[in-house]
Amino acid sequence: MKKILSLLFITGCLQANAQSWEWLRSPNVVIGGNSGFKKIDLDNSGNVYSVGTLYKQASFGSTTLNSPGEYLSLFLSKQDAGGNYQFAQRIWADSGIFSAVMKLDDNANVYVFGTCGGTKLHLSPTDSISFSSGGAVGSVNRLFLAKYNSSGTLIWVKKGEAPSFYANARGITSIGSDIYIGGDYYGTCSFLGQNMVGSPATKSFLMKVDASGNGTWLKSSSNNAMCFITRLTNDGSNIYATGKFQNSLQFDNINVVNPYANPGGERIFLFKFNSSGTAQWGKEEGGAHNYVTTAEDANNPNALAYDGNGYLYVGGSYQDSAGTIFNQLQKPTVSKYDANTGAKIWTARFPSEVENAINGIAIDSNRNLICVGEYKGSFTAGGINLPTDNTARKGMIMKLNSSDGACTAASMIGNLNYTANVNEILMAPNKSYYIIGGIYKENLDISTFSLNSSGFGTPFNAKYNLGTPLSTHNLTTLSYNVYPNPCHESLNITRTGNESATISIIDISGKLVHLQSSNNQTTSIDVSRLAAGQYFLSVLTEKGKGVQAFIKR
Repeated sequence: MKKILSLLFITGCLQANAQSWEWLRSPNVVIGGNSGFKKIDLDNSGNVYSVGTLYKQASFGSTTLNSPGEYLSLFLSKQDAGGNYQFAQRIWADSGIFSAVMKLDDNANVYVFGTCGGTKLHLSPTDSISFSSGGAVGSVNRLFLAKYNSSGTLIWVKKGEAPSFYANARGITSIGSDIYIGGDYYGTCSFLGQNMVGSPATKSFLMKVDASGNGTWLKSSSNNAMCFITRLTNDGSNIYATGKFQNSLQFDNINVVNPYANPGGERIFLFKFNSSGTAQWGKEEGGAHNYVTTAEDANNPNALAYDGNGYLYVGGSYQDSAGTIFNQLQKPTVSKYDANTGAKIWTARFPSEVENAINGIAIDSNRNLICVGEYKGSFTAGGINLPTDNTARKGMIMKLNSSDGACTAASMIGNLNYTANVNEILMAPNKSYYIIGGIYKENLDISTFSLNSSGFGTPFNAKYNLGTPLSTHNLTTLSYNVYPNPCHESLNITRTGNESATISIIDISGKLVHLQSSNNQTTSIDVSRLAAGQYFLSVLTEKGKGVQAFIKR
């Protein structure tokens, strides 16, 4: 089988040393098995924690996990900074796990928030809890919140259940030792000392939980139609929640209304809550309003990120104007908001296809965005054409300028004719690397690393080393001309000033292939020795920086 490397991504920020993929890992899933990606998180030592679904059997290094029966279980794993598995264990219930999210606190304790069915939930080989009997499988589910230490030892588990109660665990974030969980529910239930009171429609909820598993406060929405929270994040004090709703949605005295509620449709919501759980503002956005779905598709947010500088980013998808419940056409989108006022600053839209979406957002050292997601068929962003694959879905990585959402770099993740998807990206606290996580089928190549799996689906994660960041977020965007583009023998650069400039060319793997200084307004570079393909040209001066793509014929 021919291996095809399709990585065209460059971060566009300056680094003190070379950038490259450091490792690529996945469990080994058996024939007929199926594992999925849920969430990843990082501790301050660079260890990677993952939660995903498990069906039949998968091996994580030397540890093999089996999922009993015909229901989905969860795996919880830890890898060191080199990607080596430190532990892996399963979480399973006798009628399956329905939903789950995971987050670390500041002490690297691991919280798993989820829902399950049946009468018993197993948290480790020696720890389990029991639920009451009753309710058909799938018609009633139970809430649980489990806390583990960094070695995977269970510290405590809390549960919630009630007749005719249904819920989904969708969002989680942390501030210090406190955890914030969110999702949706139907019915009435007591959970973590808080009363989740039902209504005729499914309600969204946000709850603050202390380190002992006690609910500090609970916020439930007022609504009369479908709504659910999908993602949570925070700025160190305030909590932000995004999701989708149908008609109108209210927390406290803040109400958002779907402008297309009559005759119907769905929208994306974004709320800000203070540390006491009081709603500060609420906003709505979305694309076409042709149909409503309870899936995390169409007008739906999949990503939420705070940049540490007063701005908030929501990523996901809009319904396409030609979209229907049958063709599921949707546009990947990213919107920027002022976190203080809730004012929307811009929305970037990208080509539509079946379930195309932005799934994760990270902020680099220059406060620009690195986004991950998925596409099918052809995809163009910022003048960069990603490889076309009409057979199988592909993962993607894009670099967006924070000032206007313009795409400055993009790449495909995956092998042609084989399914791959990137679901999440996490930036290291010092901005020196990031981790991506997703799922692939059969095989996956990234840089010089290769994976193969016999299962229907296999989760993966990979580490990209950015080097030591040299922050340039205080520099203006530098304008310059590059010609001819495409080029053959030489490439010319013209700019307005003649101050000292550092000019570099980086290939599609992130390797520096040319570096020089210039004090001239016009600089000519001999590119005849470069192989044909796409490259990125970076110009840095004391006045600003600029990155442009060019093609070498």
